[in-house]
Amino acid sequence: MRRHRTILAIALVALIAGVWFVIDPTDERTQLLFSQNRGTATQGTKLSITVGETWGDADAAIRSLFTPAYAPLWETKKEVAAGGSDNWRGASAPVLTGEARVSYRDRSWRNGGVVLDLNNGLVTAVHWNYGGPLYSDL
Repeated sequence: MRRHRTILAIALVALIAGVWFVIDPTDERTQLLFSQNRGTATQGTKLSITVGETWGDADAAIRSLFTPAYAPLWETKKEVAAGGSDNWRGASAPVLTGEARVSYRDRSWRNGGVVLDLNNGLVTAVHWNYGGPLYSDL
């Protein structure tokens, strides 16, 4: 009986360690998922990105957190359209002049995305949205 309890205790500790390793509650993305799954930062630091830093530094910071699921998606701001609304258009390369937006997809179990607003190559805002493992956007 005592041996059975020892094996059960070891299995339980291994299970808890495995869950801890997968969830990693020390990761800022996990903390955001459970406390503030979407939001915007226009000052300070969020997800290792400091508002006001260059896109190159911000890109490196994101890639130190996770490997994006695909190449970042770029959008640039066009002039105000005739109808009075702002238009955004896609771009295939980094846009470091004027206003731009770049999106990164996090395909970890947290299932989210990070968007950086840029002005002349500097980060002006960090947006995030983490839907969690049960969210599907296929």
